[in-house]
Amino acid sequence: MDWDELLDDMTAVVVDTFAVSLVYERAEAPGVLIDKTPSGAPLTCIYDVETVDGAEGGSLSVANRRTIIDVRLDDLGFVPSTKDFVRVPAGRFSILNKDESSSGMMKLQLRKV
Repeated sequence: MDWDELLDDMTAVVVDTFAVSLVYERAEAPGVLIDKTPSGAPLTCIYDVETVDGAEGGSLSVANRRTIIDVRLDDLGFVPSTKDFVRVPAGRFSILNKDESSSGMMKLQLRKV
């Protein structure tokens, strides 16, 4: 087994364990909701709210909360855009930032709308 196969197997376990439902709204197709993978399985993601400490150049430390989802790019079948929206059980969000990883996943930072 090589590294990529091992990483794929571990990613699948994490997604299967922590997945929540996801509905995706692409900016280029308004009104079209995507809730299935290209294979027809329900679309899911890993949902998390992170606490990020930062002083922003000052002496007072401020804790900020960031809403993040991790999605498997193969499950989407396209690359997310910062103009798109997602719906998870916690509500509807716009995509604020995106960060692709070597594991075939993409971390999307969200903003509640």
